[in-house]
Amino acid sequence: MRVLNSRSLAGTIDRISDALFFGRRIPKREVRSVAEWLAGRRGLPGSYAGMFAPTPRDFAHGIKLFTGERISSGAATGHILGEEACRALLRLDADVPAAEEALARATRSMDKRLSQSEAGRGRRGFFCCGACTASVWRHLAAGGLSRRKERFAGGLKFLKGYRDGEGRWRRFPFHYTLLALSEMDGKAVTREIEYAAPVLERMLKRRSRGGKYETRRRTVAERLLARL
Repeated sequence: MRVLNSRSLAGTIDRISDALFFGRRIPKREVRSVAEWLAGRRGLPGSYAGMFAPTPRDFAHGIKLFTGERISSGAATGHILGEEACRALLRLDADVPAAEEALARATRSMDKRLSQSEAGRGRRGFFCCGACTASVWRHLAAGGLSRRKERFAGGLKFLKGYRDGEGRWRRFPFHYTLLALSEMDGKAVTREIEYAAPVLERMLKRRSRGGKYETRRRTVAERLLARL
């Protein structure tokens, strides 16, 4: 399957993330092509904090996160896809100078925006909403942005505070948050996995309905439970 979808940043990121998630190799030629295309989208109209701009199609139709939750807000679409594009470039390691420069500029710009949001608010590791916050964690987990340990520690305190008492969290999209946790480590992460474990166990006992989002959700659940 061709990875680049020039009509949609969301579609392109989804294909990259799927290959990385399931350990499928992306040919070097395709990696370079995608990296160059992403580099060309940095700072275009519609980009969030100078990151990578969604296409008009993305804004018109909204997007789905890797785990299937829908995002309709234009600001959230721009922010989350920007974080995910940074993460994709970090993980692809394409060795394309233009992409490396675009990533560096996007990272500096978003780091500045994060710091401004956190200043004086005691909100380190939490940004805007649950979905946006989880996208920041995914970017951090891939090695981007700064203050990784501090932001993970602060963000996980917020996550714990939003527990609903039934194995889920208020404000945070359940499966996308679990996806972010699957890429993080530490005792606080383990405690959140333990909290969600009964929900994951019940989910895996149910018969799978198939489809890519269901498959991804079940795979995340299996990976998390295997860590306990």
